[in-house]
Amino acid sequence: MLGFDVSFKALADPSRRAILKLLRDGPRNAGDIGKALDIPATALSFHLRTLKQADLVADQRRGQFIEYRLNASVVDELIAFAIEHFAPRRGEPPDNGTQTSDAGPNQAAPTDESSKSPLSEEQRS
Repeated sequence: MLGFDVSFKALADPSRRAILKLLRDGPRNAGDIGKALDIPATALSFHLRTLKQADLVADQRRGQFIEYRLNASVVDELIAFAIEHFAPRRGEPPDNGTQTSDAGPNQAAPTDESSKSPLSEEQRS
């Protein structure tokens, strides 16, 4: 499980997630990745190193270029871990007792009392 800590930390950055998404389609060298995502070389080097340390990306030298590819087996393990630990079990309610509504994340869901009009029946007529 210690490796998952490093992996989840690596996934926390949107640029690294974009790199992984790009690598889903196949191996790419750093120049191609940087161009496709408009990431400066120094930042890209940092992100690729972080992804390699998390074992989410593997690299292989091809002539004068280094080719990066998604390490699908580690991604599969992360997905299995997330499903096992965070997905609702069959037969359990998916919300685990939380109330759902159309209210935004910082708004309370309306209750019966707060959803009623402050006007009486007579005043509405």
